[in-house]
Amino acid sequence: YTYLREAGYDIRKRAEVLGLVTRSMRALCVAGTHGKTTTSTMIAHLLYQSVGTNAFLGGISVNYGTNILLDKDSSFVVVEADEYDRSFYQLTPYMSVVTAVDPDHLDIYGTPEAYREAFAHYTSLITGALVMKHGIDLKPRLQKGVKCYTYGVIDGQTGNDRMVNGLDFYADNIRIEGGKILFDFHTPTEAVADVKLGVPVWVNIENGVAAMSVAWLNGVSADDLRRGMASFKGVMRRFNIHVNTPKVAYIDDYAHHPEEIATSINSIRKLYPGRKLIGVFQPHLYTRTRDFADEFRRVLHT
Repeated sequence: YTYLREAGYDIRKRAEVLGLVTRSMRALCVAGTHGKTTTSTMIAHLLYQSVGTNAFLGGISVNYGTNILLDKDSSFVVVEADEYDRSFYQLTPYMSVVTAVDPDHLDIYGTPEAYREAFAHYTSLITGALVMKHGIDLKPRLQKGVKCYTYGVIDGQTGNDRMVNGLDFYADNIRIEGGKILFDFHTPTEAVADVKLGVPVWVNIENGVAAMSVAWLNGVSADDLRRGMASFKGVMRRFNIHVNTPKVAYIDDYAHHPEEIATSINSIRKLYPGRKLIGVFQPHLYTRTRDFADEFRRVLHT
């Protein structure tokens, strides 16, 4: 860094560079407290395997062994929209997913209200369409002509069937069969039956619906959606199952927010019902641990 600075190079933050990229291409961005990396990597995989895309991801894709995909013939770019330090203000999304707005990074934002306000401002930067999780505490501030779609998961076990009337994209008919998770994906005009998750984790149903929604809106066919989801191998440190035997499973997951940890635990219990669960938690950031100590205590006590 010192060498580059003293040599007169133009040094930019990563967010600034991504801002330049998103202004020159059709940027498909993923924002939200949870699921950004997995969802953006899913979108990149779905597009890269069919219509083509570039991508700048927040984690290493297991399919490609990198966090960057390049396709000189594509006008698309998939970008993870990070809210830390308001970095996502630099972006110009053509389409964007917003997965969640559970407060985080209070060392930057101060209050939950200021955190949600940042996402409301971010939505004002979108030029094409917003794909937003149904029911999150966000009032989008969209430009005129920008479309808003909602997505979700209908799970009869939790009584969420009443949500269907408010959803543009959703998964239903969810089955766990022989360690595999299958579901049907519904769009505003068609249904894609028997989608199989390449990484059979309950939370990836929701991530998959968000990713398939964006891919479908950008021309990926039903067959390519089904094929792409089945071949998706995940992201390093996002629910990586390193050992999986009848006696023991060992999973490495980057869940670092209380709600993410709760979701991870719920996924494990659904995937391995009746098994004893031992968790080793490594706090991530002093300020996050301080600000959410009570929430961490509640989640880890379950």
